[in-house]
Formats: sequence, C-alpha cells, structure tokens
Amino acid sequence: MKAFYHSAYTNNGFKHIRLNSYNPDSFRYILKGNSGKVKENLFSKITDVLNKKNIDFCLSRNYDGRVCGLKSEDESFIICDGTHPFSDDAATFGAVDGIISLENFQQSSVLRKKSEDIVSLTQSVSEQERRCQRFLNAAAGINKDKKRLEKEIADSRKISRYSAKLWSTYGCPPSGTVGVEKKYFLSVPVSNGIKFDCTDIKDICDTAILIEGSAGYCSEMIIDRVRRYALSSGADVVSFKSFLDFDGVPEHIVIPALRFGVFTQQKEMTLAGLNVKKVRAKRFILSEMGESAKVRLQFNQRAYQSLIKEASESIKYIDKYNRELDDIYVESTDENSLCDYVMSKIFYKS
Repeated sequence: MKAFYHSAYTNNGFKHIRLNSYNPDSFRYILKGNSGKVKENLFSKITDVLNKKNIDFCLSRNYDGRVCGLKSEDESFIICDGTHPFSDDAATFGAVDGIISLENFQQSSVLRKKSEDIVSLTQSVSEQERRCQRFLNAAAGINKDKKRLEKEIADSRKISRYSAKLWSTYGCPPSGTVGVEKKYFLSVPVSNGIKFDCTDIKDICDTAILIEGSAGYCSEMIIDRVRRYALSSGADVVSFKSFLDFDGVPEHIVIPALRFGVFTQQKEMTLAGLNVKKVRAKRFILSEMGESAKVRLQFNQRAYQSLIKEASESIKYIDKYNRELDDIYVESTDENSLCDYVMSKIFYKS
C-alpha cells in the first residue's frame, strides 16, 4: 500500500508525521544510526516479504520519496526511522518500543577511516537545513500577508453559508461520535521546486470541490468549517497540511467515508480521475481589491517564488550531501545480517 508524504522541510524545521498509533498488542521498532539508503534497502526487503506473504501494510514516505516507516496491523508491528532529522524515540523501552542499532552491523574501522568526511558532510547538511528553514519561514510570512489582504475584503457570512450548504449536500448526519483526523503532506518542497503527489487521492475520493483564485483565506475558512462539520458528525478526515503552516488549517481535506474532498487550487496540482467541481473564490469577495493591495499581492507572489527557489536550492545540497553519506555507510554495513536480524524480530518476535 502506497502512502502520502509523512515528512517534509517546513518553516518550523523538518516535520515528521508519525505513523498512526498502534494497539497495545503491537510493538514499535525504532531504527537508530545511518544512513537513509541502508534503511531504504531494509524496508524494500521487508515489503518484498510482506507482499509474498499477502500481508497488508502501510508505508511512511519522506519528501524525497524514500520509505521512512512501515506498519503492519496483521503482524502487529511498526518499524520506523528514529535518526535525525526524524524524531521517533523509545518512550517505553521494552514494553512497546525497541531500538535496533545499525551500528551493530557496521564496520567501525571503515567508518573511522572516513570520520573526517562524515563530520564534514554532516555539518554541511545542518548548515543547509538552517538555510532552508530561513527561506521557508520568510515564504510563510508572505503567505500570511496574502491571506490578510484577502480577509479584509472577504464576506465571512457568505463563506459560512456556502460551507453549511456544502456539508448539507455531501455530508452525513451526526452519528453521536467524534471522527478521527489523519494528517499527511500532499505537497512538499524538493530540490527542483514543489512536488505534488495526488495519484492516491482517487483511492479515497470521488468528488472534489476545488476553490480557485483564492489567496488562501477563503479556501482556508471553507476547508476548516467542512472539517469541523465532518469530525463533529463522526466522520474520519484526512487532512493535508501545508509545509508553510503545519500547525494551521489544512490546505486540503478528504472525508474517505463520503468519497468527498475540498481542495485549494495550486499551481501544477492535478486531480485526475476525480469529479472536480470548481468554485471561484471571488464569489465570497465583497469588493474589488484596492490598487495598492493588488500591487502588494503581485510583489508577494514574485517574492514567494524566489524564496521557494532558494529553499529548494538548499534541499538540493542536503540531498547531495546525504547521498555522499549513503555511499560511506552502505559500504560499511552488512545489510544481509541486518535484514536477517530485523526479520527475526518482527516475524518471529525473537
């Protein structure tokens, strides 16, 4: 089973959305040590075994497409990356958490010979991560200003009425329970700009309401209201967070049980295979934006593109340095022994 993005660089640093919680009978294995490529190879071997055994599983993907976590409810385990920039750690070691150290399967003599390169590359990654966050933080400020400009001329009553009508058309009656919200990224900053992956949307959604021409405020208010209606009615919601406002209102939402979603239009985003109904944001606008506000909005758009370009440049170097680290660690790791050990843990609970 393919998943949406679970991690990305954001204006508040690297954010990793952990795999959904496990039951008390499950066990979480946390991988400690480098590198990402070694773990990716390990996950690939595990998924091959799971596929051969016809065991269902869910993957967690990093912004670069690499797998950084895997969950199997059938086998009652989660295995995830717990090394920087990921933040998974053991909370109850031995009870529901266990550490698997890659260091036990690596030749320390080989790594010591490369110690100078490892230290230099690791420092370079940290420098580029800080640079990336500065530009994404500036881009987040631009986005906030765009929303403020639209809020000044938006009719909140029209937005409320439309949101209520939308839910009455596509929603469901209250069930007496509260729905569960699952969070992902649909778009992430990468080395060549912003990457969207909408290929799996059609698996959980048939009808999409696409808010066009919004500077962010109108679409955000509609999405937040529909999200609240769904959760309070007992419907589960899949929320797609913004990498520029991770703690804010989602950019897009889907209610899988209703096969229905609301999306904010973004450049290069496609919703192929869905019944897309477009709604122009200008229907919620009270008056024309003033000339000075239009000029400011145009400036914001140019500045935003420039800032994202600089952040992507940093991510390009982060990926480059990480690939060089991969080469060092893959060479020193006994991947077959590591794989055999992990397999014995997750399948035979040894």
